[in-house]
Amino acid sequence: ETIRHRPGGSPASNRGKDAPLAAFSIGNFQIMPQTLRICVVGILAFKLLGGRFWAVSPSSFTNLGSFARFSIPATEKYATAAQRVQIEKLGRLVGCHTCGARRLFDFTSKAKFHGDHVPPKAVTKQMNGRWFRRIFNIQVRQRFFPQCVDCSNQQGSILSAASQKLAAFDKPWWLARKPNLARAGGGKMAYFHGMRFRPAHLAGGVVAGVTVVRASDEEIRDGNERRFREVQDAMEATLRRVFYGLRDK
Repeated sequence: ETIRHRPGGSPASNRGKDAPLAAFSIGNFQIMPQTLRICVVGILAFKLLGGRFWAVSPSSFTNLGSFARFSIPATEKYATAAQRVQIEKLGRLVGCHTCGARRLFDFTSKAKFHGDHVPPKAVTKQMNGRWFRRIFNIQVRQRFFPQCVDCSNQQGSILSAASQKLAAFDKPWWLARKPNLARAGGGKMAYFHGMRFRPAHLAGGVVAGVTVVRASDEEIRDGNERRFREVQDAMEATLRRVFYGLRDK
């Protein structure tokens, strides 16, 4: 589809302080630049506050969780004493990679986090057994991520049941697919974390703050276009400095 702008002239010609908004049309859809500015500010605030788009979905117990941040190298063996100390520190810092809990007020156990193999050992074994990995000798690499005791127990229960189904599977491959252990902890079995607060949830508040803080009633009524244009100009100036700085090097 042809992208047009209204009113006449190039988009750059409408960048004056008193110039009217130029509405962009993509097919039958009309998008105001102010809408794009608000979206960009919201997305940047979401990212700067630690948000990740893929982490919106529920956490799988048999794959990388929605709260995964930092990890350490892992082998097929269980974590060593030194690695368990590192995992405990990571867990208290960033929380369980599955549910996000830091367990700061849990005084019932000394070890609050386990070193979770990602992918889990049973999943890795199934993945490494696939024909193309055997032929090309492509092995799955594992990492240790902090996982709280509750999620670790839940993961063990899910993988145990799924592994039993896989062991009992006796149908030929052309009639049915083998159970995929990597997917066993997803779907209905996944951990729903929609009610757990995260700083990225304040992204909407940042957009609201940019709109209303120290703004007149008139500016608030029109969405404070002036301020969002100032934010846009500042972002463009920063990008130009970075671009020309890299180019000069």
